[in-house]
Amino acid sequence: MRTNSGFRALLLVFLQNAFSWYVYRKARKGHLEVERKFSISATESESLPLRLRELEFRPTGSVTMTDTFLPPRQKGEMMRVRDEVSPGSLRSVFTLKSWVKTRDGGKERQESECEVSSLLRTLAIICARFAAQKELLSFSKERAVFEGTLNGKEMTVCIDRVSGLGKYSGHFLELEVIVPLGEEPQAARAEIFNFVETLLGSPREDVKNSYLEMLELSRQS
Repeated sequence: MRTNSGFRALLLVFLQNAFSWYVYRKARKGHLEVERKFSISATESESLPLRLRELEFRPTGSVTMTDTFLPPRQKGEMMRVRDEVSPGSLRSVFTLKSWVKTRDGGKERQESECEVSSLLRTLAIICARFAAQKELLSFSKERAVFEGTLNGKEMTVCIDRVSGLGKYSGHFLELEVIVPLGEEPQAARAEIFNFVETLLGSPREDVKNSYLEMLELSRQS
């Protein structure tokens, strides 16, 4: 029993390090993901596409995403396998995220990701399940994506209908501005909140928990 447990522990460490090495090797240069998420109603979700078009944000497609999370090496790190299904397309992506402290005292996610083959995707999930001896956390969302430029910054706006989060499932608005490493994120943060106020007609508090944190909380209740 101890031998099996020790083997699984070693396998998990190997998988975590191999996953990180592969993503860093294959991914483009990492960046800061200045992202904020807002809870919205079903009615707001239906009206937002027209409002975004009025603000000259163009739709770039709809996609169904299923996120499966591998046990991370340390708290705050995220290792994710994402399967994306869109009309005529199926792809899998490895993503590695970690928190980075910024000079203004805040923190943002540093993200690196790369597309992978279906074989590699399946091997990673099977090995992680075996090593962890439990089902991996997973949830799905239907996402409509819009892209545009705001005050010279490229912004991606996503309207999500999320399932699999228990009481936290529902509709969300997610806004993201990519900031190169070394560049301060304050301006991007301000742009996001200002744009949400314009988009929804009033200021809105962001959702502090990530989808993964909401998923973990839903399993505890």
